[in-house]
Amino acid sequence: MAALTSHPLFHDGHAGFDTALDSEQQILVRDFNAKAKAGEINFQHEPCIICGSQDGDLISTYDRYRVWQPMILCKGCGLVRCTPRMADDILTWFYGSDFYRKLTGGNNILPHDRQKFMVLANRMARRHATITSLVPKVRSVAEIGCGAGWNLWPFHLQGCKVVGCDYGPALTSFGRDEMGMDLRTGSTEMLDSERFDVIILSHVLEHMPDPAAEISRLLPHLADDGIFYVEVPDARGICHGALHSAHLYYFTPTHMRALLAKCGLEAIAEHTHDGNVHFSLVARRSSTPVTIDLSMEYQRQRHAIRRIDQRMRLKSALERLGILDLVKRLIRR
Repeated sequence: MAALTSHPLFHDGHAGFDTALDSEQQILVRDFNAKAKAGEINFQHEPCIICGSQDGDLISTYDRYRVWQPMILCKGCGLVRCTPRMADDILTWFYGSDFYRKLTGGNNILPHDRQKFMVLANRMARRHATITSLVPKVRSVAEIGCGAGWNLWPFHLQGCKVVGCDYGPALTSFGRDEMGMDLRTGSTEMLDSERFDVIILSHVLEHMPDPAAEISRLLPHLADDGIFYVEVPDARGICHGALHSAHLYYFTPTHMRALLAKCGLEAIAEHTHDGNVHFSLVARRSSTPVTIDLSMEYQRQRHAIRRIDQRMRLKSALERLGILDLVKRLIRR
């Protein structure tokens, strides 16, 4: 079991208040937390996937929705992760349940239609631009966690072979039947023996219990000169409002480079997105071992978390005093 600090770095007294919950969400959270406290939901401790350490600083005991989920900062390499995390069978239930969709608002895109599809496809078009700037002659693209195929759509329009895999049958059916793309319900196992110039992993690795194993399973499907496009939330600006029980890991670019290196991959490009909320790496096979220096990541992340938490405490105090707007106006002058 991990050796943890006794008090969370994020102050639980103001944790979660930035996310307003409706009455249905409040009931869902209370029910989940009661079951977790009673031992009816299985949790398991796992060592750090980057450095193997068990030790860490407790960051928070609740996520932004007030779901009970301890999260720690690894003392070995500075990776933020959930521990104990939901056991594998519970994660399978979690992602396929009404609980997850209703809590996170994911059911708002269902039922899907062409208007919703195009709004999301246009919003995600920057990924196509990033990839084609590095690989001008893309002939085939696969995506794990494709939803309805929003990221694949611009590649489909330019005549590429596209294959998408996702566990959501309603979305894959829409992308297949209404938009004409080859979308399959499932994950990596649905790719058969096919190989692709580009494999997209956009906002999926942070959800996976063993992201290195998932990347390794995908390597045989990557063409010899192919690339991975990986995008995840950026942990360098982590705040309590970014903590989500569905996110098992919170990577910085350095952590992601280390994870890719464990799989024999080297990052060749890095981009930040959405005001530094997310980042992406483009990676390819490396002919020589890649070494990533993680020696300063723990101190960097601990310092960043304490700085952000102090700012949030000050904001909460000013709100209670009713002078937050006044202070903001004075700062802008």
